[in-house]
Amino acid sequence: MQVLFGFLLSLPFTTRFVRLSQGQRGLCVATLLLAAVSTVRLGPVAYHRLVFRRNQKEHLVRAANMMAILGLAAVGLAVSAAVLLVVGYVAGGRPRSSPPFPSACSPACGSRSRSRGAGG
Repeated sequence: MQVLFGFLLSLPFTTRFVRLSQGQRGLCVATLLLAAVSTVRLGPVAYHRLVFRRNQKEHLVRAANMMAILGLAAVGLAVSAAVLLVVGYVAGGRPRSSPPFPSACSPACGSRSRSRGAGG
């Protein structure tokens, strides 16, 4: 999860980030937030350190269980959103500014020459 989080933190600083659509940018932000929230799965370890030897074992187990469930749900959502973001980008969900192999004369070029020829 830390690798995904690190990747998502660095993504806006890449040159290709500007190619993402508004929807893809929103998905990126949501994925980043889910990855951050998924760190709650580390909560049981920290909570255990705080209540160690205070005779709160039952409360600790309940709280740790809830934190683990929420953390795993956030991990699942973050990974799913990251896959959706990458698939959307790779499958052609990004706008292109120009065709990869421009022809010598595009259809617009032909219409301009016809209008000039007709006008004299």
